[in-house]
Amino acid sequence: MTADDARLGDLITRITGQPWNSPGSMPQRIRAALKGNQLVALLERECREPRSLAELVQAVNKAQTEAAKALTDAELRTLIEAYLLGGSVGTPKPSPTTCGTL
Repeated sequence: MTADDARLGDLITRITGQPWNSPGSMPQRIRAALKGNQLVALLERECREPRSLAELVQAVNKAQTEAAKALTDAELRTLIEAYLLGGSVGTPKPSPTTCGTL
């Protein structure tokens, strides 16, 4: 594991509260840590269309999530950015053979 992997693992642990001990590749481990997370599910729904971070903060506040109740808007924005960063690494990439097909 590289130093960057370790830092990303620490970030995922901090934001999810989930232990970073599942086996597999970095994306597999991130997916396991994010699985079943309500904020992740909300962000997945909200990001089906392009959204600004301000719009995502509003959506999380409107949903009355635990994070929205406990954090300021600035802290919530930082949390959303962390989830988006972690999720981008945990998202499977399309194979080159399917890229660009409809």
